[in-house]
Amino acid sequence: MTVAEISKQLHLSASRINSIILDMERHSQVHALRCVKSIRGHPVNLWALKTIPLEHTQ
Repeated sequence: MTVAEISKQLHLSASRINSIILDMERHSQVHALRCVKSIRGHPVNLWALKTIPLEHTQ
């Protein structure tokens, strides 16, 4: 999801979501799956939670 999509879903400002995402990235909890172009042609990261392999959850 993009920061804008997450912002809309959680009813928080995009700047607040961006701050949370960057903090999560520093802690290796999320990663940018890929980058797409916005309507204006600017690159936008698509963020995803990092998954933990099943053997680490038991």
